[in-house]
Amino acid sequence: MSLQGHVDAIKRHMRKAEQADNRQDLDRELHHARIANRNLCRECEAKTEKQVQWDSREAYSIWKYGVPGL
Repeated sequence: MSLQGHVDAIKRHMRKAEQADNRQDLDRELHHARIANRNLCRECEAKTEKQVQWDSREAYSIWKYGVPGL
């Protein structure tokens, strides 16, 4: 999956978490967002910092500064 694909997965799961009707749905979506975030970080670590910036500034920002709420 591309870096942007991982970013989109994180965003999608965070959006679903915000709209969750109950605690169980919230926990599940946050869990999936954390998995997507971990996968993004693994992909970024396999590349140089410049390659990550070139591929996706958004991915670089998440890799460096994290996702609020995770």
